[in-house]
Amino acid sequence: MKAPQGISLGDLARRIGRDKGALSRAAKESRIPRNDDGTYDEMAVRAAIEKAFNPARDKPLLPVADVAEVAEVDDQVTTEEKAVAAVTLVRRVLEEEGRKVGDGGAD
Repeated sequence: MKAPQGISLGDLARRIGRDKGALSRAAKESRIPRNDDGTYDEMAVRAAIEKAFNPARDKPLLPVADVAEVAEVDDQVTTEEKAVAAVTLVRRVLEEEGRKVGDGGAD
């Protein structure tokens, strides 16, 4: 049997600080990506949520739990997915430092 590619919906909800039901609806409406095996890639979901983020209406996502999962020291950014993960990490670090990051501020 093949190992799961990502994490469960419940784990995803806990890790990003969102309601499981709301994430389920977003997946059914294709607003967040789901892997073929029904699991979720946390960084891809974070990127999709941040793309549609409206600070007047939405609460921020919880910080990434383990930075080592995002990128390793000598990891090359060779795919769009890795680029999104890198930008997400930079944006999170800047926001945690109290800096305001606008739509075009971290790319």
